[in-house]
Amino acid sequence: ASSLFVSKTMTLWHCQSFSSFPSTSPHRILYSCFPSTIFNQLIAIKASIQSALNTRGKNARNRVVCKLDNGSRYTWDYIKSAMVVEVEASPAVVKTNFILRDELVVEKWRTTQEQVNLTLPEHLSCAQKVFGTSVGLGVRVFVPCKIGSSTGRVSSSRVISKTDTINVVPFEPEEQELVRRGIVLRYIPKLSQLTIIIRFRRVTGEARMVPHLQSRGAIYEAEEEEIEPVWPLHSDTTIFNSFIKKIELREEIVVLQNGEQASFDASIAYISSRI
Repeated sequence: ASSLFVSKTMTLWHCQSFSSFPSTSPHRILYSCFPSTIFNQLIAIKASIQSALNTRGKNARNRVVCKLDNGSRYTWDYIKSAMVVEVEASPAVVKTNFILRDELVVEKWRTTQEQVNLTLPEHLSCAQKVFGTSVGLGVRVFVPCKIGSSTGRVSSSRVISKTDTINVVPFEPEEQELVRRGIVLRYIPKLSQLTIIIRFRRVTGEARMVPHLQSRGAIYEAEEEEIEPVWPLHSDTTIFNSFIKKIELREEIVVLQNGEQASFDASIAYISSRI
């Protein structure tokens, strides 16, 4: 049993037993709980995609491929459940080879391959649900991270600069290249093999980078805080033709050297009239 905090309702549930996906909880509060196998494979896929996109290569095709062997069928079913894209099934030829005694044996057979194409703007939210908010975004800079003699985890970071060049899957309505940019997921059930083909675009310049970063929530427009005015109630400030002697913070009273007293509001109003 464990505890679960629901931020939307600001509720803390105690003594909740974890259940497999989909949740069997009577309160339907464990909606994101699923077997660790699916979770671990999703993390591995996300890390593989991110590592592939962080390429500094100058391949004109701007194409990287990553594979996940022994991909669980349940992981693939979970990925498909989060997509609004139709899953395409097509024939595929599979090849394998092995050594039998003193012979090299090559085998081929036909099977079925399932494919999902993520290319349009409405596909971005689906991809983010599975692969994280920064899906389709890679950098072309080297960030050193020295671990030294530390026995724990260390990390280093670098803010993306407007002079950098980034690799991005644009998720745009109209293609600009001969081959459309996007993410293609191919799964062969008989082999339990997931292949991810990423076609990206190299983008340079602040005006071109910012829309892609903002669409992924990577840039937040900071709200301008209203700065409260600070009034100079110093000893050398004259109020009603007299210097300040003492300020009573609790009573919000300013005591002047001529013995008179004035409220904070009256003092501020007097100073404002002289500005």
